[in-house]
Amino acid sequence: MGYRDPSPPEPRMIPYGHFRSRKAEWLIGFIVLAAALGSLAAMTRRLSFECVRDAEGTVRCTDRSWWVWTLATERTFGGDAIRSVEWVRYSGNRGKEMGRTDIFDARGRPTSVLRGSRREAHEHYLAVRAFLDDPSQPSLTIERQPGVVVGLVVGGLALLWFVFIARSIVRTAGRFEVVVDEGRGRLTVRATRFGFFRSARVHPLEGLAHVEVEHGHLRRAHHGRGSKGEPAARLRLEYEDELPRKLTPMMLPGSEVHEDLAERLREATGLKPEPRPVVVGEPESAPKGTAAADGWKRHRWGLILGLGIPLIGVAIAVLVQVETRASGGSVELRSERRCKFRGAELLPGAAMTMVLDPGAYTVELFDPDVDGMWRTDAFEVRAGEATTYVCE
Repeated sequence: MGYRDPSPPEPRMIPYGHFRSRKAEWLIGFIVLAAALGSLAAMTRRLSFECVRDAEGTVRCTDRSWWVWTLATERTFGGDAIRSVEWVRYSGNRGKEMGRTDIFDARGRPTSVLRGSRREAHEHYLAVRAFLDDPSQPSLTIERQPGVVVGLVVGGLALLWFVFIARSIVRTAGRFEVVVDEGRGRLTVRATRFGFFRSARVHPLEGLAHVEVEHGHLRRAHHGRGSKGEPAARLRLEYEDELPRKLTPMMLPGSEVHEDLAERLREATGLKPEPRPVVVGEPESAPKGTAAADGWKRHRWGLILGLGIPLIGVAIAVLVQVETRASGGSVELRSERRCKFRGAELLPGAAMTMVLDPGAYTVELFDPDVDGMWRTDAFEVRAGEATTYVCE
């Protein structure tokens, strides 16, 4: 009499593949994360700007702003140290009219009071001006109206984008395997991602009629707008009396690896083998070096122009500098006092170097003790010599 083993068959494990993450996607993810954290760190909101005058005439100004906690920056102006208050208009993002109020000491060091819309900034400039002109006014408080914090919006959107990139990296990378357990009538897809994250999806074997391969493309963060992405696919399990099921929640890179898995699953579950689709056109695995050669041919003019034009510009700039230095003299301006030269304004601590033709030049120096608060000074440039002028 023959003997039959009553124990169910052992589960059969089929390796699915090791799908690697893309370095370009990691790089973009880190850049987006850095931009998100930088925007959130910079989302300060002005709470108030306060100035208090004591009996000796000393003015103490405190700038309070908010981040995760309240930050307070204090600056004291003794006696008549506040020598000038100026209002500057400028254009912000998208051409929005903006304004800035600055307080200058005797050497022209600025303290920014408020940046905001042109109307709001001008109102606060008038308030600061009235406080400094009226010694009987003991204090000044400028409250900024709460508004939308741009840093919070930009940082939040960038952080959300990073979450989507990280989710794509985690879901499309890692080691996958399929376990066919005929004894319990189920099929399990196990995923191990980066050695830490493990997950499993269970599908029934009862009523399984077909194993189909869905081909498509997978777009990643580094793919351009016009790019279709890289080839990808996933398996679809067709049942006789149930809706079809996806073997994995999203498509995984590659094409041939999914066809191999479909064949092995059909064999392991006793389904009828199906012929592979015939791919007409370029083969999936091109000869080594062909992709690089095609990429060079397609982008060679862009690379030539992108590298050649900057190199030509650098060479021309070097020749111009050599010719100018041969016929003129170099000048280094150092600012210990606020000054203006040829349309450029230097604040205390700044420096500027340039090459000028030989001759005499005039510089404007900030001096609140003279009428108009600006006086002029001159220096001379000699051919072939280096001149250093200090605004003081």
